[in-house]
Amino acid sequence: MMKLKHNFKKGMALVLSLVMAAGLVPAMSGGADTVQAATGTGTEPSVTAFAAKDQLMTAFNPDSNGTATTKGKLVFGKNSDGNLQEWYILGADSGVTRDNTIIFAASPIATVQKFDSSSTNKTDSNLWSECNYGGASVTEVFANHYGASELRAVLKGMTDGSNTSCFTTAEQGLMNDTTVTTTDKKNRKNYTTTDKLYALAADGAGDSYKIIKAGSDNRTVLAIRNYCNSGEGFWMRSPNDSFSYASLYAWPDHKVNLKEVYYYAAVQPASNLNLSSVLFASAAKVASSVETYGRIDSVK
Repeated sequence: MMKLKHNFKKGMALVLSLVMAAGLVPAMSGGADTVQAATGTGTEPSVTAFAAKDQLMTAFNPDSNGTATTKGKLVFGKNSDGNLQEWYILGADSGVTRDNTIIFAASPIATVQKFDSSSTNKTDSNLWSECNYGGASVTEVFANHYGASELRAVLKGMTDGSNTSCFTTAEQGLMNDTTVTTTDKKNRKNYTTTDKLYALAADGAGDSYKIIKAGSDNRTVLAIRNYCNSGEGFWMRSPNDSFSYASLYAWPDHKVNLKEVYYYAAVQPASNLNLSSVLFASAAKVASSVETYGRIDSVK
């Protein structure tokens, strides 16, 4: 939990006007169309607790073991059921230009989603036409190819501009594109994809794999027991090494496992927020009954 200076009371109207100009706070109460510092309860935000931009970029970063002294959450957009979507704040991504923070969905944004419907290899290059192979020519990929998957198509569809069921137009405008690298197991090459929402990565499946990775360089590591200790298993973008029709998925509170692409799992992606024009995240009522200026709740 962080303490900010109590002189935020002074000039509050100016602060609020600047934040509203950034598209992060509504004129009245907090709704699903705002970025909000959150206590994890989904309660209506007040105007008395703020997280400064610098704190969103540095104060909640997980360490090299995938844990964090202080975890922060914010509310951004809605899930596929129309409920407020909470995200963990993970700090700045050095691979994304301008001030930013990585965010990772604290619960599934969608469920009962196949990685892909077919277990057979794909030969339609249009499916991976947006994947950057650095000039290499690829004519066939495995069923567990993330760039050509239905999973990626679903994530892209949530932010394609025409669909505002999960993210409003203003919210989509705050989401930076993130370029991530994934391995094509059939062709033994790495490729990149660039999207506003992306599935996380993992190094393998089994009892020794208890870390998942976010960010453009996969350097933001998350211990499953700390960041995914309940809920449904969700897809990784990383393919399984042994089976062309299996991809990796996170088993909450346990480890990374593998799953055939045609089975269902949840969708729990990461994104990146543009903080260039942001002074503060919007306000949220603190957990106690007494509201405190300059305080944003930590998440236990």
